[in-house]
Amino acid sequence: MKLSKLHDLKRLNYIELFPGSLFKGYLNEESIYIDDDSFSFVVAAIKKSFEQYKPFECLEIEKGQWLSIIQELLNLREIIISKDWIKLEEYISLFYIEESVCKWKLAEYLKINILELEALINELIGWIEAQLIVNERITLIGL
Repeated sequence: MKLSKLHDLKRLNYIELFPGSLFKGYLNEESIYIDDDSFSFVVAAIKKSFEQYKPFECLEIEKGQWLSIIQELLNLREIIISKDWIKLEEYISLFYIEESVCKWKLAEYLKINILELEALINELIGWIEAQLIVNERITLIGL
């Protein structure tokens, strides 16, 4: 579980985060990438702050929205660290609406390395904050 650069990609199922407005095609050197599996553990925080989020779309998200997403990532991180599985189920049910899928994803949270997920969240927050210093938006591309 980590952010990747273009030259590190090994599979095709990634979410791309492009700093600024996307003015060219996909798979850019300046972007970072999160594999689908890892992204599935943080997508609820994005959906909670940015209700327009839809998988597989190209979304330009403004700075103010990213600041809200950062706050939700921090909330999610605290829930995970505290191992409050009831609160986590409630939190992720916003994105994983179907009960059986939500229960399955909750079981996935129980299996993962919490420290790796915490590190991913921290790395993602750090990258977003650094990009927002010089960009008014970051484009999220579901590949």
